Amino acid sequence: MLRPPRPPARPARPRAPSTRAARVRRALVVIALAAAAGAAVYSLTPWTNGGRRAQPAGEARILLGDAALQVDPAFLLRPDDRIGGRMAELHLGFDARHFGPAPTPAPLAPDMRHASPDLVRLILKPPDTRLSPAERTERLYLRHLDPESAPSVAGLSLRRFTPESPYAGEELHFTPPDGALFAARCERMAEGETLPPSCIADLRVDGLDARLEFKAEWLEDWETLARVTREAVAGMKKAAAAAAAGPEAPASPVSPVSPASPAERGPKPGAPGG
Repeated sequence: MLRPPRPPARPARPRAPSTRAARVRRALVVIALAAAAGAAVYSLTPWTNGGRRAQPAGEARILLGDAALQVDPAFLLRPDDRIGGRMAELHLGFDARHFGPAPTPAPLAPDMRHASPDLVRLILKPPDTRLSPAERTERLYLRHLDPESAPSVAGLSLRRFTPESPYAGEELHFTPPDGALFAARCERMAEGETLPPSCIADLRVDGLDARLEFKAEWLEDWETLARVTREAVAGMKKAAAAAAAGPEAPASPVSPVSPASPAERGPKPGAPGG
């Protein structure tokens, strides 16, 4: 029996930088809004276990140092973190293609080089009192950098690490003059390399150290990444505070993260760090 031919496949649509930035912003919005929604459920949960509030189903309450966060477990990369409690660091991940949690295989990748190109990892931990992210370029990286500088993307400067440094094979993209606002270490593409290079950037956000791990193609959106990281952390903290306030807390706490457009939010803040 003859079958009619299949229609030709539709060509893939190119991704514009502005669309990519919107996906990053909306993905982290999902994290914070999910946490805020969980707080509403948590605040209505009856007291049990001798006066201790029972953990609501599907929510994880995380303690990082003195900071409490209410987190949607779907964004947790490590299965053991789903039970909540005190921990040294928290690993979150999302897939920017659909603004939701990262697909199951992605967290199992050995490193960002083998991860999904749309995966962004957000690692939170208590602050390092010895060296803040704003000081890292001047006090740690500077002595390992080649003196030659070149322009990078989105107003950043670029300098390569020397071959004898601990960061050989990487380059630093930073806000001039000293990377106090933002600095990202990115891999350099080696000859014959097929995997896209990845970057890491460290920020101080609302009393926590935040490490972003992402593919180098997203570097041009560094301001968006920094801004929405702050908003996501603030949203998870506010959700935890509302949950701890008890039944008298508002049933639907308002998240500081809003899916409004950048124009509706006003101008971008000058410093991405908290």
